[in-house]
Amino acid sequence: MERTSTANLEQSPSQYRFGPFTLDVAEKTLWRGDERIAITPKALETLLALVERCGHVVTKDELMERIWPDTFVEEVGLARNVSVLRKVLGANYIETVPKRGYRFTAPVERSPSPPEGESPEGSAVIQRAEQAIAERGHETALTATPLFKREVPSSAGSDLSFIKSKPFLIAMLMTVALLLMTALVLRRSEKQTHEDGAEIAKLRTLAVLPFEMLDARAGDQAFALGAADALVTRLSEVKRLVIRPTGETLERARNTQKITQIGRALGVEAVLIGKIQRVGDRMRVVTQIFRSQDEAIIWAEKFDLKEDDPFDVQDRIAEKVVRTLALALAKEERERLLRRTTADPEAEKSYLLGRHFLNQRTEKATRKAIEHFREAIARDPDYVLAYVGLAESYALLGDLNYAEAPEAFSRARDMALRAIAIDPEFGPAYAVLAFVKHRYDWDWTGAEEDFKRAIALAPNYDMAHYWYALFLMTAGRFDEAKAEMERAVEINPLSIIIVTNGGLPYLFAREYDQAIAHFQRALELDRNYYLAHLRLYETYELMGDDKRAIEAMYAGLVAAGRTEFAEELMRSYRTIGYKAAVKSFLARYPWRLAYANACSYARIGERDLALRSLRQAVERRESRLVYAMQAPDFDWLRADPEYQRLIAELLKRRN
Repeated sequence: MERTSTANLEQSPSQYRFGPFTLDVAEKTLWRGDERIAITPKALETLLALVERCGHVVTKDELMERIWPDTFVEEVGLARNVSVLRKVLGANYIETVPKRGYRFTAPVERSPSPPEGESPEGSAVIQRAEQAIAERGHETALTATPLFKREVPSSAGSDLSFIKSKPFLIAMLMTVALLLMTALVLRRSEKQTHEDGAEIAKLRTLAVLPFEMLDARAGDQAFALGAADALVTRLSEVKRLVIRPTGETLERARNTQKITQIGRALGVEAVLIGKIQRVGDRMRVVTQIFRSQDEAIIWAEKFDLKEDDPFDVQDRIAEKVVRTLALALAKEERERLLRRTTADPEAEKSYLLGRHFLNQRTEKATRKAIEHFREAIARDPDYVLAYVGLAESYALLGDLNYAEAPEAFSRARDMALRAIAIDPEFGPAYAVLAFVKHRYDWDWTGAEEDFKRAIALAPNYDMAHYWYALFLMTAGRFDEAKAEMERAVEINPLSIIIVTNGGLPYLFAREYDQAIAHFQRALELDRNYYLAHLRLYETYELMGDDKRAIEAMYAGLVAAGRTEFAEELMRSYRTIGYKAAVKSFLARYPWRLAYANACSYARIGERDLALRSLRQAVERRESRLVYAMQAPDFDWLRADPEYQRLIAELLKRRN
C-alpha cells in the first residue's frame, strides 16, 4: 500500500482507500469495511473524480463535463451528488471551495494496478465461474488438449522398434486413458446440456444484464453494454421469450448484488450475467443464467476469443444461449437470431454511441446521435439498426419541435423505408414508420397496419406496443390502448417514459384516479423524473384540485432543473391565486410546443389564448395535434365554433 500523489493517480489504480472506505474502480463500488454501500452511479462518478485529484480543487465545470458529458444539467444535480456523498462518508471528506468547486481533503491510499492483461479480482471471479461450469459438465473440448506431443520421423514406417520401448507403452496407456476420460466428460456434458435445456425451455421471461468488464479500460463500458444489447436484440426475435432490455433501466437493478432482488424488480424468471476478462490478446468470456427464485445456476458457459473480433463474442454468446434454451424455433427465426448485424467493429461502436445519446432525448444529444448513426452507415451502408436509429432520431426532433416538422418527419420516413428495403422482416423499422404515419402523415389506416406488422414481427419490442397504445388512445379506443400500454410496461417495467405515460390512456378515458396511480408508480422508480410530476399537475388541474396541481407543477420544474422558475411560480400563487399565477407563468415561460400551451390555457379556462395557441400548432403541423380530438383539456370547448373549425382542418388532413 502506498500514499497517492497526483502522478500516481494517473496510473489508474484498481482501488482507493480513505478512512474505513474502499473505492473499487474496476467494479464501480464503494465499501465500508466488508459492507457494500448503495450509491447512485452519478454520485460514485463524482466521488471518483474528487478522489483522483485529492488535495486539489476540482471545479464545478470540470465535474459537470465529466459526469454529464454532452448533456445540459443544472448545478443542483452536482450539489445533490455532493450532498449524498457527505451523508455516506461524513462531513469531513469533501470541502466546498466557494465559487469554484470541491476538494477531497482526506488522505488517500491506492492499491497497485494489476499486472497487464490480468485483474486479481477478475481472476477470482472467473475462477469461481469456471468451477461452477466444470461442476455442471461444460468443460468438454476446452480441457481435451494433448498432454504431450511426439514427432515421428518420416522413415518410421520401416522401423517399428520404438513401439516396444517402455516410454512408448506408457504414452499409449496415457493416451487411451485420456481418450476414455474425454469420452466420459463429453457424455456427461451431453446429459447435463439436455437437463439444462429442459429446465431453460420452460422460461418465458429473461433479463440480460450489461456485461461486466473485470479489468476495464477506456471504451470498455460501451463494448460491455453493446455485447448485452446485441444479445437482447437477437433474443427479442424469439416470440415466446420476453427479454428485459439493457441500458439505464437495468443499471437501477444492478445496484444490488442479489439475483433474487434483480429478478423480482424486473419481473423475470431468470437473469443472464456475463463477465469478460482480458488475458493477453484474448478475451475470456463467462456467461451464466441464474434462476431468480433461488439464485441457482441453471446454465453456464465459458470460451476464449480474440480481442480483435468483438462480433464473434456477441455471436458466440447468442448461439450458445439459444441452443441451450432448446426453444422450438422455426428455421427462419433461428437464422435471424444468429445473424450478424454488421461486420465492421467501428460501425457498431458508432451505432452504440448513437443509442447512448438518443436515450438522453435532448436536442443536443439527439443531434449528436444522428452524427454517430451516419458514421455507422458510412462504414456499413446495409446496417439496418443504424437506419432505424436515424429514423427514431429525426422523428424525435420533429415530435418535440427541435426541428421543422416537414423536414424532420420526411427524413425519419426515408430512413425507416431504407431499413425495410434492406430487411423487410425487421419489426422496429415498421414501428417507427407507423409512428411517422400517425403523428405527421395522418395516415391512420396505414399507421395501424404498420403497428400491427411491427408487433407481429417483434412481439417483445416495447416501443411498438407503446406507440400503438398512444395511437389507439388518440382514436378513442381506450380499452385497447390500456391493454397495449400494459403490455409495453410488462415488457419493460423499468422504462420511466413507458411507465409514466402508461397513465395517459386512463387520463384520456377520464379515469383520473387510475391515471394518478400510474404517474405515482413512475415516481417510485425515480422521484426526480420531471414528466411524471407534470402529468400529475395536468391531472390535478383537470380535477380542479389547485393546491395539488401547483405542488406537482413546482416539483416538476425543480426536477427539470428550473428551480428559479418554480420559486417564481409559487410566489405568484401565494400572491394572486392559482389561475392568475399559471397564466402569468405561461406568458413569461411558454412551453416549447404550441399544442402544450393550448392545453394549459384550456385547463384554466382561457378560451382565446387556448384557441390562438391551437391555431399556431395547426400552422406548424405539430405532431401532438393527434391528441386534440380526444384530449380532456378541450372538453368545455367542443361546442365552440372556432374550435370546431380547427378540428375540421385536422380531420380534413387525416382523410
